[in-house]
Amino acid sequence: MKYIIILLFAAFPFLSIAQVSSNIVISSSDGTNVTVNIITVVDDNNENIDISNCLPSGSNIPDMNCVVDSNPEVENFTIVIDKPSDYLNGVSTLDMVIINQHIISTNDLDFAHLIPADINQDHKISVLDLIEIRRLILGIDASIPAGSWRFLKEEVAAESNLFNTDDFVLTFNRSEFPINSIQVLALKSGDVNNSAF
Repeated sequence: MKYIIILLFAAFPFLSIAQVSSNIVISSSDGTNVTVNIITVVDDNNENIDISNCLPSGSNIPDMNCVVDSNPEVENFTIVIDKPSDYLNGVSTLDMVIINQHIISTNDLDFAHLIPADINQDHKISVLDLIEIRRLILGIDASIPAGSWRFLKEEVAAESNLFNTDDFVLTFNRSEFPINSIQVLALKSGDVNNSAF
């Protein structure tokens, strides 16, 4: 299922740490809240950035404007999202039918559906993807080697029709801040008909 993860960042970077509010809203396309396991932020050296002063009370979701302001020595910030999920969540024989229709050119998939269809992440949709899904459904494989969820900037999905690994890196340069809103598309591997929850 595709989810839109809307990261709403504070428009006012001058707010004090005590005024940090929950500014990242994570929801599905139908408005249902989506639970993510961990959101971390790393620097250019892939080192975790301390976000503890930028977390609203009881939340694991940081205010990115606060994170940037609190780390003046860092040039680029990468948001890392982890979503817990059953590997079979949303994966069914209907997904296999849709992928097969794409392979035989009776139903072309758009970019946001090509990503879940490419379950083995070889940057093409083929019978090998169907085999992987079949193995999952039959219980032969217990997981998806490349991970169950993929996250990318929503504008990339709207503009692209090609696979590019860089599209799945949520990196922002210091010069882009303050940021009011970042929209991230969450795609469940193997779930072409958007039935995951």
